[in-house]
Amino acid sequence: MQIKRPIIPDSLKEISDIKAELKFATEYETDLDLVKISKAHEEGVSFGGAYIKNSIIENCRLINSDFKDCTFINVVIKGCDLSNCNFNNTYFKNCLILSSKLVGSSFKNTVQIETAYENCNAELTDYNEAKLKNVQLTDCDFSSALICSTEIKNIELKNVKLINGVFFKTPLKDINLTDCIIDGLVVSDNGAELKGATVDVYQAAMFAKLLGLNIE
Repeated sequence: MQIKRPIIPDSLKEISDIKAELKFATEYETDLDLVKISKAHEEGVSFGGAYIKNSIIENCRLINSDFKDCTFINVVIKGCDLSNCNFNNTYFKNCLILSSKLVGSSFKNTVQIETAYENCNAELTDYNEAKLKNVQLTDCDFSSALICSTEIKNIELKNVKLINGVFFKTPLKDINLTDCIIDGLVVSDNGAELKGATVDVYQAAMFAKLLGLNIE
């Protein structure tokens, strides 16, 4: 599957004081456009629904921060620790999240289009009622993630851990799970979410056991 990757211009404004920049953007209702946020080590930062585009966020530690209602368009997030952050109601389009830690973060009601995750730790994340379209996950750990009542369309999974992931009311039709570790995957008792998914022989046997079938 091909998705549109972000193309970031060479000339970016370096931001050294993220809080001051966010305060300015809020007061004057401006976007964070063509900026590079790097090595910001803050906790509990409120991004105030910022509109971030054509930018890079790299090597930052912004745990427990509030990104609720933010918009990310043509953005690269690289080498960041964004654990236990609030990304509820965010909008991502044409973004790359690379080598980052998202453990325990909430993405409820997020919309993500043409977005790729690579080499990310996203354990215990919450994607309930999210909408994911044209999304790639590569070499990622989404173990114990909550992905319930989520709309998924055209998603590619390569070497993804979904151990103990919860997929209640999230149809997996047309999704190829053969390159995933899905031990302990949680679905409805009747396994309706699995209808139309592609699995390998081992996974099929595991799901059969889950559904109470006997294989001889």
